[in-house]
Amino acid sequence: MQRIRSYAKPRRTVDGKAAFRSPVSLIPVLLVAAFLFAVPANAQIIFVDQHATGPTQDGTSWCSAFLDLQDALQVAVAGATIRVADGVYRPDQGAGQTQGSRTSSFVMKSGVILAGGYAGCGATSPDDRAIKFYETILSGDLSMDDGFDFANTSENAYQVVTAGAIDATGVLEGFTVTAGNANGGVARSDGGGMIVAGGSPTIRSCEFVKNQAGSGAGVMVACCGDGPVFTNCTFGENVGGSDGGGLYVKQMHATLVNCLFLNNIAGDDGGGIIVTTPSGSLDLSSCTFYHNTALGNGGGVYVTAGATASVTNSILWNNTDIDGIDSSAQVHLQNSSASVSFSCIQGGWAGPGSNNIAIDPLFVDPDGADNTIGTEDDDLRLSPGSPAIDAGDNLAVDVCQLDLDGNSRRQDDPATIDTGNGSIPVVDMGVYEFGSIPPQDCNSNGVPDECEIADGTSSDFNLNGVPDECEPDCQPNDIPDFVEIGLGLSEDCNLDEIPDDCQLVDNDCNADEIPDDCESNSDEDLIIDACDNCELVSNQNQADFDDDGSGDACDPDIDNDGVENALDVCDYTALGAVVDEEGRSLGDIDLDCDTDLDDFKLFQRGFTGAGMP
Repeated sequence: MQRIRSYAKPRRTVDGKAAFRSPVSLIPVLLVAAFLFAVPANAQIIFVDQHATGPTQDGTSWCSAFLDLQDALQVAVAGATIRVADGVYRPDQGAGQTQGSRTSSFVMKSGVILAGGYAGCGATSPDDRAIKFYETILSGDLSMDDGFDFANTSENAYQVVTAGAIDATGVLEGFTVTAGNANGGVARSDGGGMIVAGGSPTIRSCEFVKNQAGSGAGVMVACCGDGPVFTNCTFGENVGGSDGGGLYVKQMHATLVNCLFLNNIAGDDGGGIIVTTPSGSLDLSSCTFYHNTALGNGGGVYVTAGATASVTNSILWNNTDIDGIDSSAQVHLQNSSASVSFSCIQGGWAGPGSNNIAIDPLFVDPDGADNTIGTEDDDLRLSPGSPAIDAGDNLAVDVCQLDLDGNSRRQDDPATIDTGNGSIPVVDMGVYEFGSIPPQDCNSNGVPDECEIADGTSSDFNLNGVPDECEPDCQPNDIPDFVEIGLGLSEDCNLDEIPDDCQLVDNDCNADEIPDDCESNSDEDLIIDACDNCELVSNQNQADFDDDGSGDACDPDIDNDGVENALDVCDYTALGAVVDEEGRSLGDIDLDCDTDLDDFKLFQRGFTGAGMP
């Protein structure tokens, strides 16, 4: 039987096989082909999950994941992404590590992305990522015995994470870094949570909480290079014995965007941040500092020894130092300079800059339901009527910037008169955007789809605003379905933009690898001709009484008794029965087209003259 494939014409061949292109696709072949070169051929993804069931733990899948992050770092090379599932990971665990060693640390690498917040093995969708829900913790609590108010921390790792002379391709994203205790000697007294020594790593969506150090309890940034960029990070409840409760910057530059500093303490200067030395500099944009404390100067930010700082679109409120809660407790300068613009500074700002306010920002509930500042229920989002709403500078906001909730920036509040700079919508001050909603982020990596496409991080060859990595890939082979069809690598006979190979289950009755809905069906009964026992007569039930391959609807002798249906008074005589010229079984005495007990009784009565009892 001839198969009909009239849905498209062959455009070229692949390995000698006719290849078809969907006529609805407008993508030039050369452009689509470029996709194949845009996808890294050997992109390394390494999985880490302390709950992996095995039986092997080689990092090749979620349930075959490495149990310890250090094992993944050992094998990772530039271009690798290490995906880490929820759980607690300690730097002294893994092959080659010395358990209990306080000098153990997770050492970042250039070109390697460390990404936490995954569901992991055992989850319905192990690749699901929700950083706050699937919390991934890097902990310096080597003995797992830390108590309240930093009790039992004497054996903790000095520095939980280390970034040496790496560049911005070294990424830390989606982790909680905690329980570092840098109380050692030289090189072990700074940066309990993390130390950046001459590198420029990228740190996104991380929390540095409850770390201790002589200086820079949360993070120490020291010596040389372009410096790190922190985006959407939180520094909370870190305690520095000397300077820099949350962050210490010296001889380097640091950039912070959408970062929250809450309840950090310095025994001397810079409860939230200290930046020092002439080569030390700091850029703060869309940050919030609340209830940070310095027993010396600068509860919020301390700039000293020739360093410089720039503050934009930020809120510094309720930070305290030795002189109380005035302006210098929010931003304190000592033989240094700073510019502050479009920010809310308690006590006001008299230095360089413009468009600042000194009005209560009206946080929703800064001490939370438990009336304790620095706990998880604190809410530093803006209340309706806050003077910080629509009061920032759009020029200081990247078009792809998100707030700390992961929602879009520049959300207009119709009830607020815009006092900031730029066209509507005008960005708010602080880490949270009032009334904002999440952007489209199909791969849940914290970067809006439109931004990934705009900066080339993701391709969008069909120009539909969806990164190609999120397009349907039914094979799956990491090539979007529309690309395979456009290249002719897969056929799409019914033009539904789904490769035919993915539509064969229960839809290929003759096993010819062509979906049934693309084959000839002359009688339009949903059964293709190749499998239809009546090609020209609709018979969806495919009934075939005599099982001769010809369906009852088109079989001239349904019961195969030698009498054609037109002459047969009994179309469904039992198979194999002896019939007369009318097609009636010879035993059918009562003429009802079957042979049964009634016929037997009539036969007996005729033979004996009496019926059966």
